[in-house]
Amino acid sequence: MQVALRPIYVPETLYALIEQRAREQNQTVEDEVMALFEQTLLMEHRAFMQLPLEERRRIMAEQAEKMVAHYEQTAGERAAWQGGDIAEY
Repeated sequence: MQVALRPIYVPETLYALIEQRAREQNQTVEDEVMALFEQTLLMEHRAFMQLPLEERRRIMAEQAEKMVAHYEQTAGERAAWQGGDIAEY
């Protein structure tokens, strides 16, 4: 699955390193950025899983509270595009 991402801006030196690594891996810069992003997510996931259970629960509870607030704020907007008939005649 491919997802269109909005442009990100990085320092020229970082871009040059990513570009060099992409050439070494025989892939596009975009593919290399996605690979680096996936590696970063994996590292974050591993670090999270190393936290004590109570700390993970606290973090997840905070995230859940933020999502509840987000969904409450956007309920009207979601109802507008999710509601209605499946097919319009």
